[in-house]
Amino acid sequence: MEAATTLKRPLDALARLRRPQRTGARRKSAGAGWIMLLVVLCAAYFVPRGASWNADTHIFLTASIVDRGTLNIDPLAAYTGDKSSAGGHYYADKAPGLSLAAIPAYMLFKQTLMSGRPYTAFFTAPADARTDFLIRYLLAILYAAVPTGILAALLYTFLARLGMSDGWRAGVALTYALGTMALPFAGEFFSHQLAAALLFGGFVLLYRIRHGELADRLTLVAGFLLGYAILTEYPTVLIAGALGIYALTSPSNGRRLAVLLALGAAPPLLVGAIYNTLAFGGPLSQGYAHLAGPEVFRTGQAQGLMGITYPHLNALWQTTFGPYRGMFLFSPVLLLAIPGFRLLYKHIEWRVEARLWLAIVTVYGLFAISYFAWDGGFSMGPRQFLPALPFLVLPIGEVVRICRQPGWRITAGVLAIASALVVGAATAVGPLFDPRYASPLTQWVWPRLLAGQLDNNWGMLFGLPGLLQLLPLAALAAGIVLWHWRGVRPHATVCSGP
Repeated sequence: MEAATTLKRPLDALARLRRPQRTGARRKSAGAGWIMLLVVLCAAYFVPRGASWNADTHIFLTASIVDRGTLNIDPLAAYTGDKSSAGGHYYADKAPGLSLAAIPAYMLFKQTLMSGRPYTAFFTAPADARTDFLIRYLLAILYAAVPTGILAALLYTFLARLGMSDGWRAGVALTYALGTMALPFAGEFFSHQLAAALLFGGFVLLYRIRHGELADRLTLVAGFLLGYAILTEYPTVLIAGALGIYALTSPSNGRRLAVLLALGAAPPLLVGAIYNTLAFGGPLSQGYAHLAGPEVFRTGQAQGLMGITYPHLNALWQTTFGPYRGMFLFSPVLLLAIPGFRLLYKHIEWRVEARLWLAIVTVYGLFAISYFAWDGGFSMGPRQFLPALPFLVLPIGEVVRICRQPGWRITAGVLAIASALVVGAATAVGPLFDPRYASPLTQWVWPRLLAGQLDNNWGMLFGLPGLLQLLPLAALAAGIVLWHWRGVRPHATVCSGP
């Protein structure tokens, strides 16, 4: 009996760790809702103007479907270099998932803000008087900022399983959203953050299903999320594949989960196949195989397999520590993922997930540095890596959980603040760095920051000069945090393992 009791205690502790208790203090603590709100407000504070080839080509497809009932973007093709050509027509060169998702919102905006006029009407005005950026801005909030906020909220909720206090898991979730390159792309109508949210949502569902917290049938939903992520960003098939293996290797019901996952992914993948057939002549033929933009794009995309060749050492350096697109330079807090993986691997109960996260980060990182456009063009950091970024953040939770020595948490706090300051400064002055800058921080960010030259933002409505334009955002963010943290008291968190 004594031996059974001795064995039961650590097992009970493990169960409490994986399934956080719903205590009264936790109910009063910072919740996922305010994290999502804060992230969306920060992303929406800046209003990019001017042409944006990537974002515009997504909108052009949406507008063509709604305004003209066709997939080609012929009347708008002259306004973007991100385009394809097939059968005598121009098409968006991107995966269609984001454009298709935006149809309901665009229809609403067309009948209200656009007075029923087609999108082409914006281009009858002189370039400096066009207002199409407002539609692009609203779509960015709905399909980039909101997904980023949801992802941060999911991170906050999931990290409780690692034995983290409310404050630290809120800190890690906000560090992801506000202290990495997720922040600038939460304010752009690009497809990366939507794909990232879909993938991470699929992972959370699979985790809970695999551990018996949810019914197997919900694997269909997880499959749909992964399938739509692929429809949104084609390379995410690599991450979806890793998650498929994670489902297949479930100890008791792996084959059933794999079948359900495939069935759930089938509808969005079928939509993609139909789109490719109608636009490019075959289910597996897609826009990147028919580029009609600048010659440098066509030449690069023709290399290897759709522009993917082999890992480039210069790309490895410049996407990690280099001054050009270095993730660890802009967000040094991400360095804590290295000890995080090592510490997580010591937990038998987390070893499978640690392998999964590391596989996703490694495989997608190899893809990013093997692609001809590894720098992302106009970008902060290697934006191709964005769908895998949440899985690099997850291990940081192990570094700062409540049982860890204070030195780890102090280091994490300092690095998180530094990351938020650098990324925040870059976002404030304009985060889509011109690829001609070899060192964007020293050649673009700091000079503009010191001169008080900020990107379009809501602070301008108050007539505030320079850096003072950030005051409304700072006051609003502080108010949200203080209001939701009032009355919160520390509570015990279960610790287990190394």
